[in-house]
Amino acid sequence: MSARHCGLIIGAVVAALGAAGAEPRQTAPPLSVIAGTVVDAADGRPIGGAIVSISGPPPAPVPAGSRRPPLTPPARILTGTDGRFVFGALPAGTYSLNAVRLGYAPGASGRRRPEGPSQPIVLAAGHGVGDVLLKMWKHGTITGTVVDEAGEPLVGVEIHAWRRALFRGRPYLRRAATTLTDDRGMYRIGRLLAGEYVVGAAWTQASVPPGTMGSATREMPLPRSSSGVPTALRVGNVIYYGRGAPVPPPPVGERLSVYPTTFHPSVTEVANAAAIALGSGEERGAVDLVLQPVRAVRVSGVLVGPEGPSAGTVIRAVPAAAEGISLESDIPVAATDANGSFVFPAVPAGSYSIRTAIAPRAPTPASAATPDRALWANLPLNVGEADIDGLVLTLQNGLRISGRVEFDGTLERPAGERLASVPIAIEPAGMIPIVQVPRPPARIDAKRRFTSVGLGPGEYFVRILGSPPGWMFRSAMHEGRDLSQVPIEISTSDVTGVVITFTDRWSGLSGKVHGLDGSADEGALVVVFPTDAQEWKNVGPNPRRMRSTRTRGGGEYSVTSLPPGNYYVAAISDEQAVDWLDSRFLEAAARIAVQIAIGEGEHKVQELRTREIRAWR
Repeated sequence: MSARHCGLIIGAVVAALGAAGAEPRQTAPPLSVIAGTVVDAADGRPIGGAIVSISGPPPAPVPAGSRRPPLTPPARILTGTDGRFVFGALPAGTYSLNAVRLGYAPGASGRRRPEGPSQPIVLAAGHGVGDVLLKMWKHGTITGTVVDEAGEPLVGVEIHAWRRALFRGRPYLRRAATTLTDDRGMYRIGRLLAGEYVVGAAWTQASVPPGTMGSATREMPLPRSSSGVPTALRVGNVIYYGRGAPVPPPPVGERLSVYPTTFHPSVTEVANAAAIALGSGEERGAVDLVLQPVRAVRVSGVLVGPEGPSAGTVIRAVPAAAEGISLESDIPVAATDANGSFVFPAVPAGSYSIRTAIAPRAPTPASAATPDRALWANLPLNVGEADIDGLVLTLQNGLRISGRVEFDGTLERPAGERLASVPIAIEPAGMIPIVQVPRPPARIDAKRRFTSVGLGPGEYFVRILGSPPGWMFRSAMHEGRDLSQVPIEISTSDVTGVVITFTDRWSGLSGKVHGLDGSADEGALVVVFPTDAQEWKNVGPNPRRMRSTRTRGGGEYSVTSLPPGNYYVAAISDEQAVDWLDSRFLEAAARIAVQIAIGEGEHKVQELRTREIRAWR
C-alpha cells in the first residue's frame, strides 16, 4: 500500500471519527489514527498473523450531555497477509506499539534491533500517523546429534547455546537457550536471534548428605529421569547428583568418571570451541557432539567458621577457566553435613578455587550504617590423579570499604534523612566474585560516613547509584586514585579513608544528530567513551566515562553527569549498538568519532552526523 493511499485512508478515518463525535452543542476533542505495517527486518516483507498491541492515554472522554457511547479503540489487532494495522479513535498523547508472533523476536515502535530500545509515538490531536514500521526478527535454529564414546546416541542430555556477549567490559558466554536430546540423541534449539553462538553439553553436579534431602536414612530411593534412568549415585556417605548429562559409567573401584563440559566440535576447552554464526531465520545443522568420560578424583574436607564447623553450607569448586568464560558456567557444588564435612566425589584434573560465602544478617535501623560482615572462604587447589582429603576451609570475616562524604559547592547540603537514601554501590570488577551473596549498597549516616558490607578478596569500584537532588557525583578518592574509575584491590585488610565528593558544578554534553541527508536522526545512538584506550577495559557494570543515549525528537541528545576528561563522541545507527562496548568496536568508532574535552563544571554542545562502523570484528 502506497504512502498516498495510507494518507487517504487516515484522512477518511479521521473525518469519520470527527463526524461520529460531532455534537450540536459540545464538540468532542478531535481523535486520530496510528497505522502501519509489521515487516520482517531481514527482507522487508509484511508479516501476517502478528498481534499488535497499543498502550497510551485512556480513551477520549465523552462531552457532558452527549447521547453517543464513548469511542473505545481496540487494544490489540491481528494483522492480515499485508501486515497492516490501524488503531483509530485515539486522543492526543504518547503511545507505544508492540508486535508478537510465533517464530519471531518481538517488535516495538522505534525498535531497530532485536531486544533493542523502543521509542514512543507522539500523536497530536486530529493528526494521524500512517507510516509506522514495526520490525520483527525471525528466530534461527541449531540442530545436531549427541553420542557417547562408543558412538551410541545419548538421551536426555542438556544442550546449551551460549551467545558471545560482554560483561563489565570483558567477553563472556551468556546462555541463550537450552534443550534436551531425544531418544535418537538428536536435539533442536530454536528461538535464537541472529548472532554468534557456542554450543555444548554441560553437566551440573552436586553432592549432598542424605539428611539434607528430607530423610536421614541412606536407603532413600534415588531420583530417576522420565525414562527411568537414575540421576544420582550413592558415593560413600553422600548422594551424588547430576543434571544435564547421563550418569557416567559405574565406578571402577572407588573411582568415578564424568562427562566434562564439551563444546562443538567435541572439545573441552572453550577457547577451541567453534563460533557458529547464525543469521536471521537461518537453520544450522550437523552441530554434533561426542562425549568422552574422563577419570575424576575425590576432594573432601571440612568447613570451619568462627564458632566451629559450619553445617548446611554450599561450597563450590570453581574451575580456573570459568573465571574468564561466563557467569553462568556449570560449577560443581557440595553441601556440608552436621560436622561441617564436604565431599566432591568426582572432580576432573585441573585448577580450581574451593570457595563459599555466607551472607550477612539483614541490618537493623541501629546497625544500618555499619552492616554485619559476610563470611567467606577461598582455597586455590590443583587437582591431579590422586584423591585429596583432609582439606580445611576456614571462613573469614568479609573485608570492608569505608570513608566519608563531602560537598563542594554553594547549594544547601542535603539533610541527614535525604543523605541516608543515597546508595553507595561497591561493584566487583572481576567476572566471578569470591563472595557471591547479596551486597546491599552502603548508606551514609548522620555524620556523613559510610561502611560497606563484608567483601571477599578482589577488585572493586566505588560508585553512586543516585546523587542527592542538585548535586553531581564527582569522585571517590583513595590515596590519589578515583575508585569510581580505577578499581581497588583488597586482599587481607579493610580499606579506610575513601572520600566521596559531590559537586554542584555539573559537566555534560548535548547536541543534535543529523542523518546522511542532513535531516534530524531521531533513532541514532550516541556513544561517549574516553580517548585513552586503557580505560575501555575492566570498566565494571556501570562505567561512568563510557555512556550511550538514544536521540529524542528532533535528533537531540543529552549526556548528563559526565566526569571531566577527554572523550570520543560518535553517533551510530542503533542496529550497530549491540556490542558497542567491545574494544574492537571502540577502535573502529574512534576513527570516525569527534574528540572533545570537558572541563570541571563545563557543558559542551556538539553537533553530530550518523556514521556507520565498518569491518570491526
